[in-house]
Amino acid sequence: MKHIKILFIAILFIPFLSSAQKKKTTPQENISFPARPKLVVGIVVDQMRWDYLYRYANRYGTGGFNRMLREGFTCENTQIPYVPTVTAAGHSGIYTGSVPAIHGIAGNDFIIQKTGKS
Repeated sequence: MKHIKILFIAILFIPFLSSAQKKKTTPQENISFPARPKLVVGIVVDQMRWDYLYRYANRYGTGGFNRMLREGFTCENTQIPYVPTVTAAGHSGIYTGSVPAIHGIAGNDFIIQKTGKS
């Protein structure tokens, strides 16, 4: 009898569970996204703070940094908490958005375990 009650209660709740899983869709209007670029170039200047691009902008010519600021994309005040602060780990963190424990680049040098060479 106890199993029948449990089965009965489960049968009652199945429609509620299945309806809770359905996403309610709304008709979307024509949403346009910009075309994806064919090439993305990342420029990292070691030891240069992000705010220097703007602090010294009045000294730039029409090309170079000034053009990149006008026509490109900048990532401002971004901090990725990791140690050690070596170039390879830092650049890997910038381009993957993760820390050395995730992307696996912990230093500038590595040893190939099969050969023992760096």
